[in-house]
Amino acid sequence: HGLDRLSAERLYSRTLRFVSGFAVGGKLLDVGCGSGWLAYLFALRGFDAHGIDLNPAAFEVSGIPNLFLREGSGAEIPYADGSFDIVLANTVLEHMPDPGTVMREMCRVTRPGGLVMVTGPNLIAIGPSLAGLFRCWSHRPLLELFFRHQGMPWFPFGTTIPERLGI
Repeated sequence: HGLDRLSAERLYSRTLRFVSGFAVGGKLLDVGCGSGWLAYLFALRGFDAHGIDLNPAAFEVSGIPNLFLREGSGAEIPYADGSFDIVLANTVLEHMPDPGTVMREMCRVTRPGGLVMVTGPNLIAIGPSLAGLFRCWSHRPLLELFFRHQGMPWFPFGTTIPERLGI
């Protein structure tokens, strides 16, 4: 991501408000945390924030006593049953080959009475899809926004503008 705190706050503001509407603290797990910024922001708000991601090299944040980032898969969450008050998957399930397994794992590590929270993009609206394409890949060469080349990663619902539009 290459974010700073202010840009992370802007990017994750809706998710922070959504989760904070249900809980003001507790032990939280961010499944597929990526850079770790969302977990970091929850830690700043007093949560005991944990994050797992397949790629620990992506972690960009650290240095808070109540922030714990580690390598891990949503398909095999490396925590004991009932470990968390809140388990969050923020725009992650649409990238998983077996989201059902991930959901079962999320439920397993959530304490009885805890919250499993899933957020995701509106994949059927063109506006958010295009906005996401431009925001996420604005650093790419212009031609890559329109034309696929060999070795380019594939994302659900397309990586280029024509793929997003179904052209």
